[in-house]
Amino acid sequence: MTVTTSQYSNLDEAYKYFNEKLFEGKLPECLLTLQRKPKMAGYYWHEKFTSRDKKTKISELALNPDDFYGRDEIEILDTLVHEQCHVYQHIFGTPPRKGYHDREFASIMFNIGLQVSSTGEPGGKTTGQSMSDYIIQGGKFESVATAFLLKGNKINWDSHNDPKELKERKKTREKWTCPQCLSQHAWAKKTAKIACGICLVPMIIDGEDE
Repeated sequence: MTVTTSQYSNLDEAYKYFNEKLFEGKLPECLLTLQRKPKMAGYYWHEKFTSRDKKTKISELALNPDDFYGRDEIEILDTLVHEQCHVYQHIFGTPPRKGYHDREFASIMFNIGLQVSSTGEPGGKTTGQSMSDYIIQGGKFESVATAFLLKGNKINWDSHNDPKELKERKKTREKWTCPQCLSQHAWAKKTAKIACGICLVPMIIDGEDE
């Protein structure tokens, strides 16, 4: 088994396992990728990929390997399941504007043993654009994730980059995207106020969406 096969097959097994244990096997297959998107632990992008014959579309679920550094494996699995909750909401719920975590999403997370929090700790806001979460002790996720790891499953590779070094990289501009049409982009400072010239709605910073 190659390094690539090992890494991605383990992630695929985790996706399938949590789909069965936490979502009753209702989630469709996604194309799992590793993407280094700044300020994001992961993201879900609905029907991002199309088959070469144009007959089939499939969604992307990405994890940021830079975010693996220094984290326990159960925390990495937490990120995977967080994104699976986005998949669930998009198909069975009413997804909000791109990147926003609303009360419905918080409820989906809570029902499987994860608490949405803007700080990643108790006491944080439970709705917003850039959100994290924490594991509820004794909750369903903690139980099934622990069982998954006790079977010998693991994430074999994480990023060599130290997050402290990554934070030191200065960015002068951010990529902005229209949350409605998703086709209009702009690059400007984080403090800019930009509206889409087609939809006439405020753009949001690309990378603060999951």
